[in-house]
Amino acid sequence: MYNCLGLALDGCGNDPAAPVSVYFTLGDVVAALGVTLILPQFLKPIYLLRLKIRRISMASIYRLVFAGVLPIAVAALLPQFPASRTPVVGYPLFWESLGALLFVVAYALLAFGSLKPIRLRAGSVDRFVRASAELLAEANERDFVDFATDFARNLPDLIKRAAFIEHRPAFSAFEAFRYRKQITDGRFAASFLGIASDPKFCASLVTSCPWQAADIMNSITREQLSSQFAERFVQELARQTILLDQSMMSREVGYGGFSVAPVLSESLFGNHFISRTYDPFVGLRFGNLGTPTTGMMARLSAAAELSVKASFHEKSYWPGPNIHHLEDIYEHVFRELDRMKRGDNLEVALLVEASSGVHSLIDITRAHLAELPSNRLLQLYKKGSDPYDGNNVIEAIAGLIYKTLESISNSFDGINDPFWSHAIGVFMHLFPFDPDEPVGMDPLQQRVALKLLNKLHENMEGWYPAISRILLACMGPYQKFPNIKNRSAYVVLDDAIYAELKHLKMLATGNPDKFKDFLPGTTQYDLEENTLTHTYAGGAQSVTKLDEIGPKSKPLRGSEPGPIAQPAPDGVTLVGTLPMAG
Repeated sequence: MYNCLGLALDGCGNDPAAPVSVYFTLGDVVAALGVTLILPQFLKPIYLLRLKIRRISMASIYRLVFAGVLPIAVAALLPQFPASRTPVVGYPLFWESLGALLFVVAYALLAFGSLKPIRLRAGSVDRFVRASAELLAEANERDFVDFATDFARNLPDLIKRAAFIEHRPAFSAFEAFRYRKQITDGRFAASFLGIASDPKFCASLVTSCPWQAADIMNSITREQLSSQFAERFVQELARQTILLDQSMMSREVGYGGFSVAPVLSESLFGNHFISRTYDPFVGLRFGNLGTPTTGMMARLSAAAELSVKASFHEKSYWPGPNIHHLEDIYEHVFRELDRMKRGDNLEVALLVEASSGVHSLIDITRAHLAELPSNRLLQLYKKGSDPYDGNNVIEAIAGLIYKTLESISNSFDGINDPFWSHAIGVFMHLFPFDPDEPVGMDPLQQRVALKLLNKLHENMEGWYPAISRILLACMGPYQKFPNIKNRSAYVVLDDAIYAELKHLKMLATGNPDKFKDFLPGTTQYDLEENTLTHTYAGGAQSVTKLDEIGPKSKPLRGSEPGPIAQPAPDGVTLVGTLPMAG
């Protein structure tokens, strides 16, 4: 029987007079120290961030390692002194076990603290915000991607904490004391949500880890989280998604591949809660789009269609300002396209992409309106005094369509103009020349017609933009389609336009110096005869005698009724006559 670490155990096999070889040598000690010193050089910034948030400092790990070195050194030297052993502490195995335990604790702290993503807990918000802000300030794209996991896990919690202070700009002394922790956490969370809207970080999310970006949006929707402090982040994410050719949306709107599963696009633009709460299109306003490109227009068109479809799916026609921002965006786009046309560097593919997006919105909207029951449809017409009409989604789409025409009108030159396909396409999709078209106008047709007529009335007084150039070129001579018997939207608009054009003589005599600015190159006006001559592409001409057009009351402007604008139930003013469904 031998003593093993001072305990009497049969068959221990440890002879104090002849101890077995130790498990760790002095060389092992030196090697362990070397690895420990080198290891931090390979730690990613995200690992250091997690350690910092968990209050695990590298100094603490070094202390444990150095503390573990001492007993191992004792164990390595102990066999060189074959004196009688003191129970337990007199044996190398005890010291080796103690050193190994300290090494295990050190490396466990390092591994657990650096590899496991952060989950916010009470009292850790300030550390998370400080460490994350420091990382984002110095990070490269790889670091952004590494941080995305921790960010996605904690964003809902940050929004909830920020919402605590959102609608309470001031706290009483009692509230400030009672809720001091929530207030502090809320302020840190609100500040970080602003930091997270950094363009470089958002660009990395939509290009390198779009699935996590989609998860972030879906988690916000799932928990119905709303905070003004998170608006800038969502808007920047949407902006980068549309602007960057490398974003996942480029593949989602393409042919094949991810186009069958548009995860990022749906979560940002096809999500009605996000659209209504966070206004994702705001970040693209006021020229932030820069110079349009073909790929960017494809993404913008897809985003617009998704947002409109989401609104229609929810039967939400007063969704807030988000879709109205599209009006400003498309106005900027077509102004830029018009500038490019004047500089003779307008690409055909870019113009086709921009035009097809507008035409698609017309088709989507009219198809949806055709499915609505008459009582619901009547609510969507332009009314004389509707305080909520400005937020109407049909009004927003009508404004978008009109702005694309107005933006190109001053230099529009008829069938030879590069924008001809866009302009004539708008009229063909919106006011079809089909003899079988039903009587009257739907709400979209009515609202666009009102905008066109109001501006045409201003043109007759000498005010720009010259929408008359587009109307004369696209509508052509008066009643050029005699086979259309119904008072369809086209016929109603044609009558209303020429009722205004009867004032051309007043324009020609009152503003002779700029009269030609209001006529396209394919149309000439004879002041003495009071006639309009339209020249077709093949050279044929058609003359419209304005004096022979039957008398009409002033065309509809605002909600003024007349022969071509008849009042409908509930005080709604319709252009033409609307057939009642059912």
